[in-house]
Amino acid sequence: MHTEKMVLEMLGDWLEGSGWATALTNSGIASSGVAESFIGVSHLTRTRYYHQVTALALILFFFEHMMNIWLLQLKLTSCL
Repeated sequence: MHTEKMVLEMLGDWLEGSGWATALTNSGIASSGVAESFIGVSHLTRTRYYHQVTALALILFFFEHMMNIWLLQLKLTSCL
């Protein structure tokens, strides 16, 4: 548990100033105070959950982007 908290604190250090807390606030996922508390790992379980949600959103965004590239390439090769 202490190791996990240290890892989440390290992620918080990386995310501080990145706009992550603002994105959570603007999307309606969390209030600004709650989003800032994730940076400092005030509540371990809640912080873990929001990091998991963020990671999943990034993975889905990446796969959607790659699918669009693949579909574009497929469309271009079928036109030849």
